[in-house]
Amino acid sequence: MNHRKPLSRHFPAYHPKAGQPTYFVERLWNSLHRQTGVFSTNIYSIIELNRASIENPKTSLKAEHVYDFWKTVLMEYSDKVGYKNHTIRHLADPVKHPKSKPVKVGDTVTFFIWSGKPYESPQINVAVIDVTQVHKFHTEISKGTMYGFLNGKLVTDQMARELAANDGLSVADMDAWFAVHPRLEKNLFNGQIICWSDKVKY
Repeated sequence: MNHRKPLSRHFPAYHPKAGQPTYFVERLWNSLHRQTGVFSTNIYSIIELNRASIENPKTSLKAEHVYDFWKTVLMEYSDKVGYKNHTIRHLADPVKHPKSKPVKVGDTVTFFIWSGKPYESPQINVAVIDVTQVHKFHTEISKGTMYGFLNGKLVTDQMARELAANDGLSVADMDAWFAVHPRLEKNLFNGQIICWSDKVKY
């Protein structure tokens, strides 16, 4: 099964770094290149990844959108921005959202960015990954303190550093991302960690 997931190029409005670049695209590409040794990020590869949409008259994506995106990528990124080896995503309540399906090992995920304003502009595919690991992840906020749980176990300080690094964030940035996440329900965030890199050892 293929899932489509957006990739944020900038920190969200509720984050202390609102509007600043996340470099998630570059970090994802770094991770895939290290994993496969052949992942290509030249403009021709990105055009090919979006060819079906570009050639579909029912979509509004044009080759110019892809070129404009590609020109904004930090091209000399390899030694500057690190890696993004997994993504943490909200897991919808199956009762409230029966059509929403959790990601499973063996599935694929197509990551995309918006060419302009989110939900009001064409989507540009940036990568397709094979899911090799899936882990349960949730946070709880109690008396003003946030606690993270990985596969049911409390996340230690050391594990928090590993989690954040694998997600392409610092610990402080990851904490701020989830402390006021829009999907929080009664101070709880329920999600899953979707992995594609064998560098992840949880």
